Parts: sequence; structure tokens; C-alpha cells
Amino acid sequence: MATRKRVPKSKTSREWRFYPSERDADKCQAALATYDAAVRAREVHWGIDRLPLLVEAELRDRFWAQMDVLNRAIEKGSGVEVEDAVASTIRGVEALERRAIELGAEPVSGEVWEETTPSGAVVAVCRDKAEIAKIRDSGRVDRVYAMSEVAAIVEAFEDGKAGEVTKKVKSLFEGATIESIKPKTPAQVVASLDDEIPF
Repeated sequence: MATRKRVPKSKTSREWRFYPSERDADKCQAALATYDAAVRAREVHWGIDRLPLLVEAELRDRFWAQMDVLNRAIEKGSGVEVEDAVASTIRGVEALERRAIELGAEPVSGEVWEETTPSGAVVAVCRDKAEIAKIRDSGRVDRVYAMSEVAAIVEAFEDGKAGEVTKKVKSLFEGATIESIKPKTPAQVVASLDDEIPF
């Protein structure tokens, strides 16, 4: 079964020692900036990593094979090879988008629930990780979580002492809601650990 292929984060340094020459470094950086812009626009519309999953396996596998070509070119650091691979990969992304439209695929909805934290940060929750880009790029929120992340956070919270109590209260009192959470200060934590040893 095929697995998702992503372009790794490009070398952040422009120092030419990472490349065959300084010219190669410039070409690679410029080509990857073009690639990032093309993919970013589609991620906002279709969702992160979602577009290849909206088409048939054959086209998806051909696209992922092209991603392998791009990744090898990036590792090699050849400016000309990265430019060529980026151009081919962008054509591949465009082919994925055309086929997804032909198949009647729908873009992400961007449906979101927002709330302000007690400290004033705006937190958004969306249904699917694929929709995060559309919401994040609106610039109105401080943090965006997908429902799968919220579920993981709740599970981690419920594994702790405060979470156990909350879980019991919610199961005993129908409709009970959390109004605020007051974690212990570092001094309170130290005080609770600094009790007498019973021997």
C-alpha cells in the first residue's frame, strides 16, 4: 500500500556549503519557494495532504513517485534538477486538482467553532486536520485544533488527577460543565510534595 509523500523542510540555511555551489543554493531556494506557494494555495482550498486522496490510486501513486523524484533532487542539492522536479511536481498537483474536480470532490468547508480563552486567546476547533490550513490562514485565531487533537488532549487530561475528578463529576451530574480550571501554582505543588514521611 502506498504511503503519503511530503517534501521535507528545505535546508533553512542558504550557505552554499550545503549545495554544490552558491548558484545551486539560490536556484533550489527559489524553486522551493515557488513549490510552497503553489501547494499552499491548494492546501487552503482542498485541505492539507487531502488532494492525492481524492483521486484514483494510479494517479495518486504517479504523483507520489514524482514527489520521490523531487525529494531526491533536494537531497542532491542540484539547482537545475530541483527546478525541473518542482515544475513537474506542480504539474502533478494541477493534474490532481483537475481530476478531483472531475470526480466531483468538494473543497474543505472551513467549518469552525471558536472560543476565547480566559487569557484572551482565540482558539478554533475544526472537524478535520485537512481544514487547519484554511482556518489558520484567515489570521483571526491564535491556535487551531482538529477534533482528533481535541480527543487526544481530553484523553491525556482525563488520565491525570484533575481529569479523573472531572470525568466522575460529568458522569454523576448530567449537564455539568467546566467553568474554569485552576492548576496548582509551583509553590502549591512543592508544598503538597513536602509532606511528612510517616516513619
